[in-house]
Amino acid sequence: MLSKKNGVSGKLSREHPGLINIHCIAHRLNLGVSSGWKSDIHLRTLNKMIYSLCKLFKQAPFETSDFERIPNGEYGLY
Repeated sequence: MLSKKNGVSGKLSREHPGLINIHCIAHRLNLGVSSGWKSDIHLRTLNKMIYSLCKLFKQAPFETSDFERIPNGEYGLY
């Protein structure tokens, strides 16, 4: 979207030369993290581990609301 040639920003800049183009902070963070994951083996491993944990919890036979009962000692963890 922010391409200087065919993106929205480029097209708007041609029509309005004084336009200042900036990424929102969330998008910049996303771009930085995704490029970091591609270049560093440790971050790539961490990404795979987090993805696997999310997938595990999504496929688990219990609801996430079950975790609310854990601090009460209902599962005998304390």
